[in-house]
Amino acid sequence: MSESTVSESLRRWLAPPLMVFVLISIGFALGRQTAPVQPTAAERPAAAEQARVVVTYLHGTIRCVSCNSIERLLRATLSERYAAAMQDGRLVFREVNFDTDEALAKRYDVASSTAVISWERDGEEQGFVKLDGVWERKDDSEVFAAYIAEHIDAHLPPPSATGAAP
Repeated sequence: MSESTVSESLRRWLAPPLMVFVLISIGFALGRQTAPVQPTAAERPAAAEQARVVVTYLHGTIRCVSCNSIERLLRATLSERYAAAMQDGRLVFREVNFDTDEALAKRYDVASSTAVISWERDGEEQGFVKLDGVWERKDDSEVFAAYIAEHIDAHLPPPSATGAAP
């Protein structure tokens, strides 16, 4: 094989991969030029601190009629009294099976179904109260709702000031 035949064969073999490499390189170069630049932490304006209340209903895997009643009353209280706060994120409801989330059960010292009201700032829990009194109040929806509301209202930030401390 002559030298010109080898170089011609090598050119035909290398041309497609080289062309792909060049096109990809151009694409990356253009992407870097048009990608939005993220400001550094020093350049970024200080974000408003976000405060919220989290209502957690903790239950076991097996739930009795009373456990289901407590959850129903809790959800009704939140939807009737705190719809706006839930809509704008100042109040969040979550349901957790404490049998499958042992860390949370230990954190809140939970052995049976209960409600926990916690308050957060920027996603960090600042404090909580465990409401075991839901059991004694489960048969009177108004008393139950007042009990829950008392603890939510103590920490719920005002609507226009989600950056305010709860």
